[in-house]
Amino acid sequence: EDDVGFLGDPDELMTRDFVRAMQICDVREFDDHRNCNRARLSGSMSVAFEGAPGCLTLRSFRKPGMTIGRCIEGINANPSLHAKPERTWKGIGWLSDGYGPPSYHKLPSNTTHYPLYNAHDFRRVAGAAYRGGGYGQTAFHGHTAFHVHNFFSNPEVIRRKYLTYGEARKDASSVALGKLEDDVQTMVDCALNR
Repeated sequence: EDDVGFLGDPDELMTRDFVRAMQICDVREFDDHRNCNRARLSGSMSVAFEGAPGCLTLRSFRKPGMTIGRCIEGINANPSLHAKPERTWKGIGWLSDGYGPPSYHKLPSNTTHYPLYNAHDFRRVAGAAYRGGGYGQTAFHGHTAFHVHNFFSNPEVIRRKYLTYGEARKDASSVALGKLEDDVQTMVDCALNR
């Protein structure tokens, strides 16, 4: 229950220093989460690499996520203490509206132990944003995570991704590479030194 749960895509990584800090420092969201009311952290300042290590972008990215083990379904030793929420996808999806942040208005008013998180909640529920020292126009100083995005061996593999992934584009084989998505345009501009 004192372990920290981490959920991210294979291309999302927390920095070593941030993970170490979660191990040795007092983390308000883990120590004073009010029975799982606000127990999630987001790697909100990510250094995003678009297509290659030299192509950096400045952006706030709220993934990957972390939470304390005692607030995760299947790990908590006393799940019966926690409110049973309604969930999407026949009860196995994310918390239905009103059963988790930002609003708990569908829970009984006397609720003291809030719903436990599942993997869907890690992706959908916003958490506290931990930033380091911030960032300037050209330097990254306070990132807590990395997003290694669109690392592919050739343009045809990128096109295949956009033909087949969740929000598929039917024109991915024919449209200019940079028109697939803003992130891909960033990668093209970087590769062409623009």
